[in-house]
Formats: sequence, C-alpha cells, structure tokens
Amino acid sequence: MADDGALTAPERAVATLREAVALSPADETAISWVESWRLTAATRGGAARAPLAEHVVQVRVIEAGRLGIHRTAGCDVAELSSSIRAAMALARAAPLLPDDVELTPGDASPVEGGPPLHDDALAALTAEEAQQRLRDLTMEGETARLAWSETALTVVTSRGLSRHLRATGAALEVRCGRHPGAGSAAAAARTLAGLDAPAVFARARRRDTVGETASWSAPTAVVLAAEATAALIAAFGRHGLAAAAWEEERSFGRRHRGAQTLAHGLTLVEDGSRGGGLPFPLDPAGARRRPATLVGDGVLHGPVADPLEAGRLGVPITRPTVTGDEGAPEHLFALPGGVAEDDLLAAAGDGVFVGHLDPLDCWDDCLLSARAVARGVHRIERGALAAPLPDAVWELSLPQALAAVRALGAELVAVEGGRGALGGTAAPAALLAPVGDWRPLGT
Repeated sequence: MADDGALTAPERAVATLREAVALSPADETAISWVESWRLTAATRGGAARAPLAEHVVQVRVIEAGRLGIHRTAGCDVAELSSSIRAAMALARAAPLLPDDVELTPGDASPVEGGPPLHDDALAALTAEEAQQRLRDLTMEGETARLAWSETALTVVTSRGLSRHLRATGAALEVRCGRHPGAGSAAAAARTLAGLDAPAVFARARRRDTVGETASWSAPTAVVLAAEATAALIAAFGRHGLAAAAWEEERSFGRRHRGAQTLAHGLTLVEDGSRGGGLPFPLDPAGARRRPATLVGDGVLHGPVADPLEAGRLGVPITRPTVTGDEGAPEHLFALPGGVAEDDLLAAAGDGVFVGHLDPLDCWDDCLLSARAVARGVHRIERGALAAPLPDAVWELSLPQALAAVRALGAELVAVEGGRGALGGTAAPAALLAPVGDWRPLGT
C-alpha cells in the first residue's frame, strides 16, 4: 500500500493470498481481502481526506467437515497464517456442515462486459479539485457534499480460484438552504459521468420553494421523491429482507412469506450486476452475484440468504457461497413503474411532497415499526409543488407504507449504502395513499 492511501497492486494482493493459502494445513481454505479508501469534500469547510486505506481480511476454513471463520486487519503472510490457525481452532467447536457446502464458488465466469465499475478520473480526483468542482456548481445559499472512494476485493482459495475486482464510487448530496421546503437531492454512481452532478443540482433546485410556511394538516396522499423512496426501501431491506430478520418465528417475513402483503406493482430485486445503481458483481467470497427477486409484485418471496441460512430458514438460496457474513441486501432495486413525476404529483390531488427522509429508526418487532423525519415538504396544488410545510415526524410501519404505494416513477435514483457496503439502493419516486401518523417536527 502506498503512503497516499492507494490500493495494493492486484498482482501483489493475489500473490500474498496465494502464499498464505499454500501454507494452510486446513482441508479447505479461502481468504477474502477487501481494502478501500474514501475522500470527502464540501462547499463549507476545508476539503478533508479520510484515513489511509482500510483493510478487512476474512479467513474461512473447512476442517474435518466444520466451518471456521476469523477476521483480521492484518494482510501480510505471517498474520494471515495466524488467522488460518485461529479459524481452524474455531472450526473444532462448530457443527458439522452439510456435505454440499463449499468455500470456493462453483461459478468462476468472468465479470467483464457489465456496467462500468471503475473510473480512473474519479480515483485520481483530489479533495481540492473536488471542492472546486462543487463550488463551480453551487449557487448562493446552497451547500453540497461529495464523497468518493475506491474499493478492491481479492479472493484466493485452496481449490485454485483467484479473483481481483476493484470499483470506484461517488455519492453527492445537495441542499438549497435550511428553510422549510428547502430543495435537496442526492445520487450515487460508480463514475463521474454516471453521477451527473449538474443534474443532481438541477433536481434540488426544482424542489426548492421560498415563501411563507403553510399550516400543517394530515396528508390525503404522499409523493416521495426518489431519494425518500430509496430510504424507505433500504430500511425495509435491512429490517425485513436480511436473513437475521427471519430468525424469529413471529418475524414479519416468516409470517407473510408467499403472501400479497405489499403493493401490487412493487418488485424488489437484489442484483449486484445491474446498472443504474452501484454494481459490484462479486460477493465477498468471489462468487458471481445473481439477481434474486425478494418481493415480486407485492408478494414476499424471501430474504437474502446463503446455503446455511437458507437451509435453516427454509427459504431459497440467493447467495451461492457461504461468506461468513449475515445475508442482507447490498444492491437492492425497487423496479420503476414508468409514471412521470408530473403525473405522480397530479394524481396526488391536494397531498404533500417529501423530498428527503432522514435515516429511519426501525424497531425489529413483528410490525417493523419505524419513525422518520420528513424534510423538503410541500403542499401539492394543481399537480405542482406549492407552499412549503414544516419538517414533519412520520411514524409508520414499513410494510404498511410499502403496501400503500399506488404508483411508481419512471427514473431510478441510487443512494449509497452504509459505510463498508459494496453497493446501495436504487428506487423511483412513489405515490402513496395516506399511511402512518404525521406531525410537525417539535410538536
């Protein structure tokens, strides 16, 4: 690793893991090495550089038919050998695995030919250059923040698999002030061209209204901007479509699998190879990601699950290889419905528009109860944004909100996942019937 935080050269990363795997006494060994760096720049304050590259190394072994997993930040051969011994020790206390469980993916097909993953210009962008780009786009009263990163995955197994994949990513947030009804927009992409920063600024400005704040009344319909829909979908993914969320017998997923519980027309797909989001076509075990429909036209099919999780929960396998990480969506798409945003607004009557949802607090109860703060709120009149409304607290059930979807927009907007995630969530704008309890923030 260079002192400036650059990622390890592919040849060196593969050679290091191969040497460690060759020295392993375990029956089967697989090592996955994820390293990344991240930079941020904003229109306010100085440009800031994140710490040097972060390393996450996971060693998986099968010893005497049992699985052992050990994680470390060390990435030289001696530290990797120590982690292999630690994983073997953990395997001794683990239950026996089913006979068909393997650490090496059965599909080693190439991943070239998909959507662009790496942007050399983005990888070379400095914090000072990024800050100047933002200032060139920003008008008076506006603020913007850009975060960009580079991530590399290297996987080597004792069955001869060696893979290396790297990707860049950028996430932009724009806000037109702090007043009620302030416009905002966000986007994330693998390349600067895909991010299309001018379009994000333009979207935020279209949603901005300066004027007297109207009095609050319960909405008769709600139009969520694509970014707000993505926040809702991401929360449902974390709390309703992760394997861990299905462990309890009374969990929402276990009680409603196979049932029409969400809105007709709502389809949620986990797909790490799909463009329009933040694709990363390999999972942490080096397996080729395959698309999985988790919700199809409102019917709940199952969570993200590897072979062990799927066997335990009685659900379909959506991740082919045991990675050692809990199954959870990382590349979740709410498929678009084809309705123009103007038509969504027109269909909302005298409803409200929500530009942004602060991260949702969710309780992992059987109802998936949640609370969010809605910002950039406007009345809708004659199919257009009208008077601004105060920010509002929205208390809801995630399934009830997704069951209230009446129409979906035509254009997807992608937002990045949490720190360390290899992907994000993409969703269109959405028209919802009134659902949940709303009140102005602070009341």
